[in-house]
Amino acid sequence: MSGTQRQTPKGNTKVSSGDDGTKTCQNCGSHVSRKFRRIFGDRENVAHRCYDCDSNTRLYRGSAAEKDVDRADPRNRDRQSADYERNWRTSSNN
Repeated sequence: MSGTQRQTPKGNTKVSSGDDGTKTCQNCGSHVSRKFRRIFGDRENVAHRCYDCDSNTRLYRGSAAEKDVDRADPRNRDRQSADYERNWRTSSNN
């Protein structure tokens, strides 16, 4: 087999071509490479989060594959900061 030919998968293996909108992050719409989708995405090679809308730590723990991650979500950062400041002010006044 030459280097330009590719074996086709056997059985019922689904191969995602990326032509149906899977080339973009499902969260923010940024372009994500095929390699990123293959490594970090879900079983269909769809990226639900990317470097533009999530942190490295969360991506490495599976957030791009739509897994629940035990780190704070950057989308909630403003709300979390406001909660922290409100709690800090109320506890320091006591």
